[in-house]
Amino acid sequence: MDPQLLAFVRALRENVTPVTATPQDAYYTVDSGHEAPPALEVPAAGVDVRGVWDVSEDSLRAVVADPEDTWSADLGRSDYYVRGQLCVQVTRADHRVVGIYRSGWAVARRPDESWADTADSLERTGAKPGGGGTRYPTNRRELLERLRGAGFEVTTSGSTHGKITHPEVPGRFLPFSSTPSSQRYGRHVVTAVKRVFGIDVR
Repeated sequence: MDPQLLAFVRALRENVTPVTATPQDAYYTVDSGHEAPPALEVPAAGVDVRGVWDVSEDSLRAVVADPEDTWSADLGRSDYYVRGQLCVQVTRADHRVVGIYRSGWAVARRPDESWADTADSLERTGAKPGGGGTRYPTNRRELLERLRGAGFEVTTSGSTHGKITHPEVPGRFLPFSSTPSSQRYGRHVVTAVKRVFGIDVR
């Protein structure tokens, strides 16, 4: 039997009320259904700034809360949010601002979106679906087919990140980028799905 469950039952038998609150450092909980985003942290120093002056924290929060365009970078470790002439780079793990840019500067350096479902996307990735040794999805369409075929629910609406959930694993989810940052995105999603849900979609 699970040691944590045993300790829980033992505490109940001894009339000790066990702590049932969610730990503050938990990544996933059964009660993670609300969509309240974490508070945006704007540090006083250590932020990369390019072509922008005198921007208020409220302006940064407005860009992140209602962007016109978004994309991921740094292998999914940070997200870029663009609205008007402003671009804000935010770390995904702790929702901290690490970059403030003029939107034109940031868009010009946006990663190649080789995962777009275009006619030549397979030629650019150098792989064909179902080819010899292919175990990971080679484009966005194939990734969605594999996820949905394994029972996952994938929401992709809007320009922001969608969500991957599974009805048999309630309370857990993964973000699904509408603008993947590299052709390795399929491999990253498959690996994360295996880690979070315990389901292999290769």
